[in-house]
Parts: sequence; C-alpha cells; structure tokens
Amino acid sequence: MNRSTIELAAAGVFAVLFAVVFLQGIGYSGRSAYMPAAASGIGFVMCCF
Repeated sequence: MNRSTIELAAAGVFAVLFAVVFLQGIGYSGRSAYMPAAASGIGFVMCCF
C-alpha cells in the first residue's frame, strides 16, 4: 500500500468516528450539546478535506 491509500483509509475511519460522536453529542440536552457537537463537527469536516 502506498502512503496516500493509507491516509485516505485512516481519514475515512476517523470521519465515521467523528460522525458517530457528533450524532451522540447533538442528543445531549441544552447547552451541553454545543461543545461535543462543535468539536466533532470540525473533526468530521477536517477528515473530509
């Protein structure tokens, strides 16, 4: 495997993990949902680009 294939696979795995954490985070009630949703949302976007 070359390096770009490994990096693409790792980004895909982490994007899925960030998406799961994001969905869990928005399920929190009130203002406590902001931080996990924001952090995981930013992580997801960074994995996609």
